[in-house]
Amino acid sequence: LHVGFAHVTSNSVPFLVMGWLLLLRGIGQFFAVLGLVTVMEGVAVWLVGAGNSVHLGASGVVFGFFGFLLVAGVLERSVKSILSALIVGFAYGGIVWGVLPNQRGISWEGHLFGMLAGGVVAYWLVGKSVKEENRQRALPSG
Repeated sequence: LHVGFAHVTSNSVPFLVMGWLLLLRGIGQFFAVLGLVTVMEGVAVWLVGAGNSVHLGASGVVFGFFGFLLVAGVLERSVKSILSALIVGFAYGGIVWGVLPNQRGISWEGHLFGMLAGGVVAYWLVGKSVKEENRQRALPSG
């Protein structure tokens, strides 16, 4: 659900851009991030979101994609992941202000928990593989 056409557009463009960057990482990872962020952000907003309010739109997922791509870039340190993080950071870095409760009618809780969920998911999915690669490199060959 969205409030209107402008609301759909404001979520769709970053969803498509960041979704495409996630798809470059693989379709499995795209759907894992999408599913995990959606559930984690939704549960968190349900638990601590403002009472008697309605939270609409896909911005929690958009913020989740943003958080995932930034944290993945820091953890992986590959050219592809760093470029993705830089693109997202420069193009959408201003959305970080959306996690603050300073705009009436905006679900800052959805934004905050979406971004946090994206970072946690990146740590789970990317951090594990980076740790395993580092462990393998540390083992003596022989």
